[in-house]
Amino acid sequence: MGTGGVLVGLAIGWLLAAVRRRIHDPEVENTISLLSGYAAYLPAERLGVSGILAVVAMGIYLGRVGPRFVAADTRVQNVGMWDVVVFVLEGLIFILTGLALRPIVEGLTGAAALDLARAAVLVSLAVIIARLVWVYFAGNFRWLLGRRLRPREAAAALAGVDGRGLGRPAGR
Repeated sequence: MGTGGVLVGLAIGWLLAAVRRRIHDPEVENTISLLSGYAAYLPAERLGVSGILAVVAMGIYLGRVGPRFVAADTRVQNVGMWDVVVFVLEGLIFILTGLALRPIVEGLTGAAALDLARAAVLVSLAVIIARLVWVYFAGNFRWLLGRRLRPREAAAALAGVDGRGLGRPAGR
């Protein structure tokens, strides 16, 4: 089921790449980009394989080969379009979550509310402690990360360049 979904996604991705190679109209390409997920999901579900894996495989494939044939002006417009789509979807998610939260909270009894509050505090503490440990480790033990994973600011400071790429005045 999973392998079939991946195969369907790769096949649909290959077909969409072939179509998009022949088109140079940013609006049409962006429309295809918006509908690509459905183009992979629906056939996969119809065949009884994983539609989610089909969409993921198609997205990874097109993300990998897309820059070879999608023009720069189309990519710029595509980024702006997807920023708006993500913004609208995130807004809708927060609205729906807010609408669903009130009946849930009102339905809690004293013991369930206390358990929920206790779990929320424990999760929050775990996240805060993990963040503090990570920041301490990353700040004090950079030498363990190796040359390739160290932050570039340290290399720039050693080269006499500030964080904006500008040279520092002599004598500082």
